[in-house]
Amino acid sequence: MPTRPCGGPAPGRPCPTRQLVTARPGAKQPACCPACGTARQRAKDARRPERRTYGEQQRRRAAVAEHIARCGYVCPGCPPYGNHPHHADPVANPLTAEHLVPVGAGGSEDGPLSVLCRRGNSAKGART
Repeated sequence: MPTRPCGGPAPGRPCPTRQLVTARPGAKQPACCPACGTARQRAKDARRPERRTYGEQQRRRAAVAEHIARCGYVCPGCPPYGNHPHHADPVANPLTAEHLVPVGAGGSEDGPLSVLCRRGNSAKGART
């Protein structure tokens, strides 16, 4: 694989170590050295500090478990399936909790959750 200069700790900021890294074909972000990768991840985590807390993971798991207990392993309806209820495959297309008002559209991180299959949740993105 070809090598190229590190992508730096942030867009437009050069790498302080000026390391050469292996380029990843088709990657969304430029390849970067371990130090710059850590800096990028810290900056990303600072933008959404409560994103991956243990409490949030537990809240999402509880919402999915409650839905399964109430309705079974059925997605209530999502865009890829014409907004019709359908069986969700626990391995290939598991049920996931999503925000009613997406965080990307201005919703609160601790706002109410609904349950969709992973495919439907991904297809909706930040749309309400």
